[in-house]
Amino acid sequence: MRLSEVLRSVVVRATKGEMSGEVMDICSSSKSASPSTAFFAIRGFTKDGHDFIADAISRGAAAVVLDREDLFERLGSSGSEGCPPLVLVEDARRALAVAASNLNGNPSEQMKLVGIVGTNGKTSVSYLLESVLGMRGKVGVIGTISYRYPGREDTASLTTPEPVQLQRLLSEMHRQGVETVILETSSHGLVQGRVDGCSFALGIFTNITPEHLDFHGTFENYLAAKLSFFEHHLDPTRTPEAIAVINLDDEYSARFLAASSVKTITYSLEKDTADFFARQIRLARGGTDFEVQTPDGTLCIKTALIGAHSVQNCLAAIAASAALGASPEQIVSGISSLKGVPGRFERVSCGRDLLVVVDFADDPDAIAKTLETARQLVR
Repeated sequence: MRLSEVLRSVVVRATKGEMSGEVMDICSSSKSASPSTAFFAIRGFTKDGHDFIADAISRGAAAVVLDREDLFERLGSSGSEGCPPLVLVEDARRALAVAASNLNGNPSEQMKLVGIVGTNGKTSVSYLLESVLGMRGKVGVIGTISYRYPGREDTASLTTPEPVQLQRLLSEMHRQGVETVILETSSHGLVQGRVDGCSFALGIFTNITPEHLDFHGTFENYLAAKLSFFEHHLDPTRTPEAIAVINLDDEYSARFLAASSVKTITYSLEKDTADFFARQIRLARGGTDFEVQTPDGTLCIKTALIGAHSVQNCLAAIAASAALGASPEQIVSGISSLKGVPGRFERVSCGRDLLVVVDFADDPDAIAKTLETARQLVR
C-alpha cells in the first residue's frame, strides 16, 4: 500500500519526500523499522519515540511519522542521503491507530463493532452479549480475559490492545467470518487513541466510579475519557445507524446521554421510564430470575449470574442484543445458557454445604456490590 494511502484520514501538517512509496507494515519500535516498514515516533510515559528516529533511519525505515515540528525541520534540512520520507502529523499516536486500520483494510467497517465503556461490568456484559449474539452468527471478543472467536482464544495482554495489534486482530476475525466484535474499551485505550480508526456500530455505558486516578490524575479527567467514546467514536457521519446504550441508574447518566449524538437506548433497575426496565427480581444461590419490560413486550429472564449488579449487566446485554437484531427467543436462551464469568462472583465447588466464590472486584464500588450480594445469599 502506498504511504499516502496508509495515512488516509490522518491530519498531516507537512511532508518531505515522496508519499508514493510502498509500505507493507508500520511500527512504533525503531527495532522493527525496515525498508518496508514505516516508523511512528510515539511519545510514551518513560521514553519518547522521537529519540529513536535516527535508529529507525539507520535500519532503512520506509518512512518516519512524527509530531515534533522542530525535529521535522531539523531532519528535513539535513539533506542526508538515504533519509526516508518524513511526515509531520498532529498526533503521531493517533495517526498510528488510523494508519493501522487503513493498512488492514479498515476491518471494523466490515463487521459490527460494539464498544463497552465503564468502570465495572465490561467483562460480564461482553460474555453475556457473546452468548446471545453467538446464536445469530460468529462473534469475536477483545477484552480483559482473552481475545477470542470460534476456534481460537488467546490470553489478553491489555483490556484494549495497542492499535497495531488491535487492527490485526480485527482483520483476522473478519477473515474468519466473524460478524460482530465486542471490544472492552478502557479509559487508557481511549486517552491513548488505541481505538482511533475504528467504526463502532454500538456503544454501551455500564457505570462510572473513581478508578485509575494514578493515570488520569482526577476523576473529572477519568470521566472525560469515558465520555470521549460517546462524543467522538459513536460518529453518525461514519456510522449513521450507530446506537448508544446507557445505564440510567448511574448518577452520571445524564452526562453520557448529552455526549451522544446517535440514537440512544436506556436501561434501568430503578426507573420504569427506561426502554429496558427490570422488575420482579428474585435472587437465589443458583442464580437470578427477573422480568424485563421492553419496547416489544415482557421477557422472563433466568440467569446463572447472581446479584442486582448482574441484573444490570444482563439488561445492558439484552438492550444491546435487541438493538443489533436478536430475537426475544435468542435473548432469553443466550442469557440463560451462560453459566458464569471467570472471576466475577464465580462459584467454586468445594464438596461441602458452603458457597465459595471468587471475585475480581478491585475498586470500592465493585467490592461493595460483591459483599452486598453475598449478604443477600446468607440472610
